[in-house]
Amino acid sequence: MADDHGKIDQRIFGNGKVLPFITRSQRLAEDLMKVFKMKDSIIDAFKRGNVQRTVYVHYNKIFQVESTDQDKEVIFDLLSQGQLVYHILLALDMQGKQQILDGELPSYAFDKLVSKICYLCVPLDLYEEALAEGDLEGATRQETIQNYIDDLIFEAQQGILRAYVTDDSQETFTFSRIEVTVVRGNLVLVT
Repeated sequence: MADDHGKIDQRIFGNGKVLPFITRSQRLAEDLMKVFKMKDSIIDAFKRGNVQRTVYVHYNKIFQVESTDQDKEVIFDLLSQGQLVYHILLALDMQGKQQILDGELPSYAFDKLVSKICYLCVPLDLYEEALAEGDLEGATRQETIQNYIDDLIFEAQQGILRAYVTDDSQETFTFSRIEVTVVRGNLVLVT
């Protein structure tokens, strides 16, 4: 598929040949990471097949670690379901959070502190996913895929990514759009 300037989109075509599903999805994942200017070490790890995890404790405590064995099981399960995980976000969330105005600066009280784990992913079959989304269908298969890719990139530019989300228990997973932002050069979940 050529863009408005007559260039061929390398996420769909490589060296004049249509790319296989996994390669398209890998390139899309890399493009999504580049939208947020994620660290080269995270992108390079993904290219090598290692999915990293960003842990967001608070504004001054954000760090990356390797995925855990439990993460690797989830990554494998999602891959078998047609989703390629490219990064993991872990954030602490205050359930039942209430603001307390007692003095000059506000403070918060909460019932429980839980961690949210978000497995950022892209589908392996971009065409089928585009059809499932609706209103992205183009005149050709390639155009439909391009419309889907453009839609994902546009959402990312607005701070929205797609992820499988769970909590500490890892009992329930929900596929949803999550809001993210960049804090001190790190991609983090907005809680």
